[in-house]
Amino acid sequence: MNLKFLCLSFLFILSNVFLFAQSKIKELGVPNIEVYNEYIIFSSVTQGENGLFYFLEDEEEDGVLYEFDGQKKRVVFKDEKITFRKLLNYFENKVFIGAHNNFGYLDFDHSGNATYKSLSDMNGININIDSKLVNIILVNDTIYFIYSKEVFAYSVMSNSIEKILIPEKNEVQATGKALDKIWISLNNNDLFSINNSSLTKIKKLKNEAVLGIFEFNKLITFIYRNNISFFNTECSDSSTSFEINDILRNNKATSFCKINEKYIAVGIFEKGLYIIDNNLKIVRHFDINSGLPDNLILEIANDNQGGLWVSTASAMCRIDIFSPFTFINNFSGVDNGLMVWSEMINDSTILFSLTTGLYRITNNVIEKIEGGDGFFYSYIKNNNQVYLTNYYGVYILKENKLEKVMTTILANLIPANKNGFFISSDDGIFELNPTNDFYKARKISNQKTEILPLNYFVDTFYYVWQIEGNNVCRYNFNTESENFLKKDTIDSLKWVKIITKINNKIVLYDEMKAVIFNNKNLRFEPYKQFENLKIRKISAGKSNDLLFVFENDDIVYENNGKSISKPFKKFKSKTYSGVFEPLSKNNIIIGFPSEFVHYDSEMLDNSDLFYKTIIRNISITNNSKDSTIFKGNFIECKFNEPLQIEFQFNNITFEYSGVFFENQDSIVYSAKLEGMTKNWSEWASTSIKEYTNLPEGDYVFRVKSKNIYDTESNIDEFAFTILPPWYRTWWAYAIFVMLGILLFYATLKLNSQRLVAAKKRLEKIVKDRTAEIEQQKEEIETQRDMLVDANAELEKLSIVASETDNSVTIADEQGIIEWVNDGFTRLLGYTKDEFIDTFGASMISSGSSESFHEKFLECVERKTSVIYESKLKTKSGVEIWAQRTLTPIFDKAENLKKLIAIDSDISLIKKAQEEIAAKNKQITDSINYAQYIQRAILPSNQMVKNNLPNSFIFFKPKDVVSGDFYWFSQKNDTTYIALADATGHGVPGAFMSMIGTTLLNDIVNKSNTENPSEILHKLNKGVVDILSHGIENDDEISDGMDISLCKIDKTKNKITISLANHYAYIVRNSTLEVLEGDIFSIGGFWAKNPTVEFTNIELNYTEIDALYMFSDGFRDQPNEKKEKYKDSRFKLLVESLIPLEISEQQHKLEQELKVWKGKAEQIDDILVIGIKF
Repeated sequence: MNLKFLCLSFLFILSNVFLFAQSKIKELGVPNIEVYNEYIIFSSVTQGENGLFYFLEDEEEDGVLYEFDGQKKRVVFKDEKITFRKLLNYFENKVFIGAHNNFGYLDFDHSGNATYKSLSDMNGININIDSKLVNIILVNDTIYFIYSKEVFAYSVMSNSIEKILIPEKNEVQATGKALDKIWISLNNNDLFSINNSSLTKIKKLKNEAVLGIFEFNKLITFIYRNNISFFNTECSDSSTSFEINDILRNNKATSFCKINEKYIAVGIFEKGLYIIDNNLKIVRHFDINSGLPDNLILEIANDNQGGLWVSTASAMCRIDIFSPFTFINNFSGVDNGLMVWSEMINDSTILFSLTTGLYRITNNVIEKIEGGDGFFYSYIKNNNQVYLTNYYGVYILKENKLEKVMTTILANLIPANKNGFFISSDDGIFELNPTNDFYKARKISNQKTEILPLNYFVDTFYYVWQIEGNNVCRYNFNTESENFLKKDTIDSLKWVKIITKINNKIVLYDEMKAVIFNNKNLRFEPYKQFENLKIRKISAGKSNDLLFVFENDDIVYENNGKSISKPFKKFKSKTYSGVFEPLSKNNIIIGFPSEFVHYDSEMLDNSDLFYKTIIRNISITNNSKDSTIFKGNFIECKFNEPLQIEFQFNNITFEYSGVFFENQDSIVYSAKLEGMTKNWSEWASTSIKEYTNLPEGDYVFRVKSKNIYDTESNIDEFAFTILPPWYRTWWAYAIFVMLGILLFYATLKLNSQRLVAAKKRLEKIVKDRTAEIEQQKEEIETQRDMLVDANAELEKLSIVASETDNSVTIADEQGIIEWVNDGFTRLLGYTKDEFIDTFGASMISSGSSESFHEKFLECVERKTSVIYESKLKTKSGVEIWAQRTLTPIFDKAENLKKLIAIDSDISLIKKAQEEIAAKNKQITDSINYAQYIQRAILPSNQMVKNNLPNSFIFFKPKDVVSGDFYWFSQKNDTTYIALADATGHGVPGAFMSMIGTTLLNDIVNKSNTENPSEILHKLNKGVVDILSHGIENDDEISDGMDISLCKIDKTKNKITISLANHYAYIVRNSTLEVLEGDIFSIGGFWAKNPTVEFTNIELNYTEIDALYMFSDGFRDQPNEKKEKYKDSRFKLLVESLIPLEISEQQHKLEQELKVWKGKAEQIDDILVIGIKF
């Protein structure tokens, strides 16, 4: 077994046991009691390392050991010769087991197969035939098999047995382990202890039958049939009068179980089960009225998940005694009925109503209110009194009794102020307040209301709110108004589905949004805390506790900012009734249709409890045989090496179980078989997985489970290998190769003989066929001559139709014109004969174009058609443009055979081309003039150099004119320089650049604006004003510019820069730094945004080494691979410029652009300005 996994499992189990040892048992309500259908009456039981229960049944005659997983039992081991009575789970896959005539242990191998090994037979020990097995007890490493007349002590370490005799004429009555000793009570009431394999008499016990002995509260505890007593280490009786002994005095204990160091469970004959604490105070009592299947308790055992297993005379059940949840239902002493409401009327009393009656809980005791039969649908707490209504009238609660206040029909109680309230009924509206006799209600109105019981909420101003149909309605009870009852319908809140009250405020909500009523301004405001949560129901307690029920049925309890949800998943299938009552800081009551649930958040729950999923059985099958390879008894499914399985057994079935006993029918499983599937299967309740016809290979089967709390277990796994079939093994392949070689040799030999015979047959056939071929040759040559003549005629007929508008001329290989179509005459005005008479029969010599001879030679040499244009003169003397297609026709020997010329009239096309060329010239001249204007507007390089000698301007427009531009102005000792990138490029960009230049000149030189950010602000306004002409209000301005503006004031040693959707670089202390600009641009998207503001970046003139401003053209320029230059590469380029002289910097930029761009097209204007200070 994997030691690491075993240790972890042991630690988890130990931690679970420790946690439940610290838990307390609740006294309110009843815990969940699950009754099992399997009929099990166990006489001895233990829980294995895998978490399953193993037991012997009382009524079995044969030696049968059973396993139980919470749903069904199965046989683990059977021996018809031995009747087992007691068992003890040890370790190392051993279970010690005893019978009346034998004792030994079951040894489990790695496959879970059990072998019984008798210790009594092995050592030749004779057991007294009249001696009956009483108990098996482990102390340190010694197993004591205690019989009625003798004791056998088996040392596991030395593998030896010692026999201890019981005094003659006495028999062992009861045994137990306490204070690390074994205690034996004899039938004569003598008490002995075993020390060093010998009996030591201690004292005389009461003259009563002892049922069991164990250690409890560090005392030796004796359970008699009619009494429980404690003894200290000196065996002095420390017992006093205990509550449980009052019950045992007239009854008999039938069974017992030590739960932990705080609690004992005792079964009393026909009285059920009692849980007592370490003071022998009765904590809980369970009987048939509490949900037990029977009052006769036969055996009791506990598990490591906080459950108590009880075997009764009719069935077995499990009690969740440490669960934080208990239930107030018909098993708690209340009648069956639907839960309606609950109210905590003081610190110790809860009042709740079912459709069948009225009850209260005081100090964890549930009792029915006298006179509280039927359905009480409305209640109110007023002036420390509780008033209630049913169909017949209004009542006041006095102690545990109802007294009627008034008789009326369908009364509803509504708060009026801190001390008074209204009674609304079919008879009108009545008032009760402290100034009147509480037993006499004053009628104040004959009006009737539509306020429904349990459907309304009252705010701090005593307005009554409820949902009526699709409307939210508010009622105002005003005793000073003639119209006493006023109803307001709030149409704007028709989306509301649910109304509730949280922190004394009215909250309205549906699944996606919520509003809360503000008591200060009397308005509804969004309640963002609950928006988009998909909440189905919210309930609020008096201590700001909240209970949420979501669309997916999840329940979340929120207490002082702490959310608790996982424990409530067990109620996901139940419908929340809306009853929610916090009892104290950690105690709440939640209502469901058939019961109340009490939850104590301080108690431990099983929602995060570690549990295992175990593989219980693995079987393999073929067509004729089934075989189990792992039985999963007591041990985990662990093999040292993957199990090898023959191919014929490649159908494998896995059975597994999630060892979590609470709501076990809700456990779902997911599995996967690595080697065949990669993903886990969907969660399903089935606990069997079958795989058929698995191919050979290595596999690992993994399985896990998920309980009702959505907590996943560990993953159990089984590795195995399906061996290949015999015909796919290495030795089979070797045989196949040898057989193949022999077959190849035999085939080769036979083929050689067959080929010799075939050669002789072929020689004879060749001779006969040769004569036939000679005759066929003569016939074929005759047919060929006929086909040549026919093809010559077909070529002439199929060359071209004579009706085409184009001129078609056919000449022979010498260029002599043979045929022209009618289109020739229509185009040139000549017939064939007229043309030959005028220009000669040769197409080559009569070609009207000077290039005809050249084109003729080209088409013959290239053996393909050539197309060219030429001028032709018609018979009437008119010159026309024609497009000629000259096509040579070659025979199979690639000799020129024919020459075809097709001429098309393109005079109109040529005329249109000439007109287009003229217009293009006009446009080009205009653009060139625009370039002249733009260059005239742009400041000259010499002007910039005169004022900024250490500067360069690298300006490379994409087109003739540019959208990128620069601007310069010198005023006294202040220098202004700007770089701008206008929308687009070419002519549109040039217009924007002229607008920008003009506006900058006006702003700086005429209006004397000096602040760069203010200059940009005015520039933005000017651009928007110019571009807004003729644009509708709702239209957007898409044109604008990005700009960098720098002001250099040498007298103040200050540089001020403002950047509109730009950024720039400065060099300070030989380090390149980035100046981030504003996100706003000039015009464009931000044109109509009134919040556009530009900021200044101020720098000390003496601290700055250089400034670089640039448009995005350089950075966006792609290379021949369509890769952009990008910002990071451009920054590295600028950093490389820092040590260079200013003239070298511009040269390096030009060279870098040239190398990067290569043959790629320039896609945008490029402008870079560099200044050294």
